[in-house]
Amino acid sequence: MIIENSEKKNELVDFDRVTVEHVMPKELKNWIIDLGGKEKANDIWTRLLNNIGNLAILSRPFNSSIKDSPWKTKKKELKGAQFFSTSEITDNFDVWDEDSILTRAKDVSDRLCNATATPLPRITPWTTDVDEVTTSGWYPITLEESAKDTKIIAVKINDKEYSCNRWKKLLNIVCDVLNNLDGVKMQELTDQNKVHKSVLVKAKGSKLKKDPLLSKNPKFLQNPVLVNATDIYYESCQSANSAIKYARLLLREFGLENKCEIELEVKEIEDDEE
Repeated sequence: MIIENSEKKNELVDFDRVTVEHVMPKELKNWIIDLGGKEKANDIWTRLLNNIGNLAILSRPFNSSIKDSPWKTKKKELKGAQFFSTSEITDNFDVWDEDSILTRAKDVSDRLCNATATPLPRITPWTTDVDEVTTSGWYPITLEESAKDTKIIAVKINDKEYSCNRWKKLLNIVCDVLNNLDGVKMQELTDQNKVHKSVLVKAKGSKLKKDPLLSKNPKFLQNPVLVNATDIYYESCQSANSAIKYARLLLREFGLENKCEIELEVKEIEDDEE
């Protein structure tokens, strides 16, 4: 219907009366010869019965006696179809076989893409710019600013403060605290890969759909570090923003996302000497 409305104005038809018909029918017995024999016919039918190239819209369904008729009979009926995207089939194809279906499928797809409205222009220009932390001090783990030019000093979870002089230590502390809080839940998070990295799995031999942040197999991590008193490894190769992101996700699983703060120190940028 999109093609019909885009390329030609038709007499309005109640949408509820529009039907979708299979040119090559659901019942194959009268088409075996047209499609090159039983084996080939079954193969084409299995693959292309519901292909968009084999589908045609009508303002009324085929008579039951015509639905499964051979191509020559059905072609005459298609010629009189109200919708030009259906009636044109008879002008464009002398036979109806695999090549015909695939050719029409591409044509219909291209025309649908051309007829579909493009996205509206942006009101606000798209940008990747993110505000950065510019002042040293304590920040919630949920901070939205970028911490790329900062140094971490400490982390506070449930009002208890832990010294943390490197970003790679943040996950170490978080994992240790959470494991002491509920070791069983920590095992479940690891086994079910609830907190993971990217969508694509890079680790060879892994059956996981997403790269893990926590794993009992260190080979699935780039820089594995063992969580104290467990068989769980965490990924220590993290930038400042990644460390904050994954620490926040882990804390969220334990309901502590809003009970964690980090102390940051903004790195001084030295002026160039004249």
